[in-house]
Amino acid sequence: MQKFIVVLMVGLCLIMAACDTGQSTSRELPEDPQVLLSEVVENMQAIDTFRMTVEQVGKPYPLLLSFDGTSVVQAELRRGTAQFVSPNELFINVNLRIGVVVTVDIFSRDDIQWASFPSGGPWYQLPPFPDFDISRLMAEGDGMEYAMENLVDIKVIGEETLIDGTNAIHIQANATGDVVRGLLFGLIEPEDDVQVDVFINTADTRFALVEVTMLETVTEENNEQSVWRIEFYDYNAPQDFEAPLLAEATEEA
Repeated sequence: MQKFIVVLMVGLCLIMAACDTGQSTSRELPEDPQVLLSEVVENMQAIDTFRMTVEQVGKPYPLLLSFDGTSVVQAELRRGTAQFVSPNELFINVNLRIGVVVTVDIFSRDDIQWASFPSGGPWYQLPPFPDFDISRLMAEGDGMEYAMENLVDIKVIGEETLIDGTNAIHIQANATGDVVRGLLFGLIEPEDDVQVDVFINTADTRFALVEVTMLETVTEENNEQSVWRIEFYDYNAPQDFEAPLLAEATEEA
């Protein structure tokens, strides 16, 4: 099914690895992990800005992308970095393999998206994408909140130290493809359930890292999994991008 690249973000919206705190604060493991997840979502909704890094590791999980609403190309995500500005703006720079490796910039405001392809080239407005609206990401009852409330088989794995030294509570759960599709704004549409591993920073009770494992990619012939890894960091940092002039003209019209 056709996907528009920009959706690409936020994406994956589950979360993060806070790199701005090297603290080793411990926290008592929750008896009810859903209560902790709700607290984290509340904290995230109160944030003005945050940055994200998205990578797909393991078995490649091809995406079908369209930049003009008609032509569809198959691509593999290598790496994406983004900044979200509450409540309705996202800028992402993404590295894709489309036969060759290309870099694309995408700016989203509400339900409108603009792309610079390749990165640094002229901006142009993308065709509308059904149900896409970046303001839904952190909205009450939608986006991240909806995804966290619809996890199933939730269990607490324990407290772990991430690669950057962050102490985090590791919660593991499953989710249906529909929940993940909504969370990722249609970037992917899993044919099966996915496993979601959430790591919550004990120092600030925000998500530190989220890994989404595509269970459908594991077969008897091949046990290599396809995993999406999302880190979030630089909470409440100044906005570090300028909206395209085309976007400003649309805002004034």
